[in-house]
Amino acid sequence: MRWPSGGCDLDRALNVDEIAAAAACTRREGTHGEQRMTTLIASITLIHVAAFVIMILIRVRRTEGDGTAGGSALITPCAVCGEPATRRSYDGLDPNEQRDPHTGRPYSINMAHYQPLCAVH
Repeated sequence: MRWPSGGCDLDRALNVDEIAAAAACTRREGTHGEQRMTTLIASITLIHVAAFVIMILIRVRRTEGDGTAGGSALITPCAVCGEPATRRSYDGLDPNEQRDPHTGRPYSINMAHYQPLCAVH
């Protein structure tokens, strides 16, 4: 049922059936719209959760290419004191030494000139 048309009918009293029909029609449209929005939000949330789970699986999955094929990791000792190494440092002995154009620091493209060092050295 539609509201009375034409101008402003302030002086006309509405019938109870007209008011109930208009409220029921509005309620049905609002509920249907809310159901669509709830379904959309739930679908988007499900997609985000699935993507999150896949990213976690990719991050924690152990592969042979990562060097985690089995056993414990090989601990490299420091070249100076024998403690576990935390980094590698250029020894400065490469005859084909190169320099970084931005910092001017020497480096080598030969990994044999990088010695394992602990945090102290």
